[in-house]
Amino acid sequence: MNVWSCLTAYAMVTEKVHLGTLVTDPCRMHPTMSAQTVITIDKIFNGRIILGIDAREATNLKTI
Repeated sequence: MNVWSCLTAYAMVTEKVHLGTLVTDPCRMHPTMSAQTVITIDKIFNGRIILGIDAREATNLKTI
C-alpha cells in the first residue's frame, strides 16, 4: 500500500495532527510524482502534510 494513501486516510479522521513520512526515498518514487502527490494532499488538508526526502539509503548506493 502506498504511504501517501495511508496518510490521506489518517488525515481524513484527524483535524489538528500534522502527518508525514520520516523520509521519502526519491529512488523508489520519482521526485516529481512525490511532489505532486504531497502538494495535492497538503492542499486538501490545509497544510498538515510534512515531506522529508533523503536518497542516502544503503540499498541505493552503488559500491565502486
